[in-house]
Amino acid sequence: MLKTPEGILDWKKTEWILHPGNPGVTPNVAHCVRLLADGTGLFELRCHYEGDRLIRTEMLELDRDFEQLTDRQRIEEMLLGR
Repeated sequence: MLKTPEGILDWKKTEWILHPGNPGVTPNVAHCVRLLADGTGLFELRCHYEGDRLIRTEMLELDRDFEQLTDRQRIEEMLLGR
């Protein structure tokens, strides 16, 4: 376990992370965990909030070539231009 200014960093079981009544995890984390567990694509996850409330998420599939990009300007163009 590691305490940081943002909170506590600790290994947890997937069931604990995904539990809908868990106040110890921000709402967007469950979406990220599901994407990682699926492992079938490369995605950008956009989380939209009103105040502290998650109102919607967008999963935008990225081209597999995105993983190989090293040009920061090109990366920004691809992400911000969507």
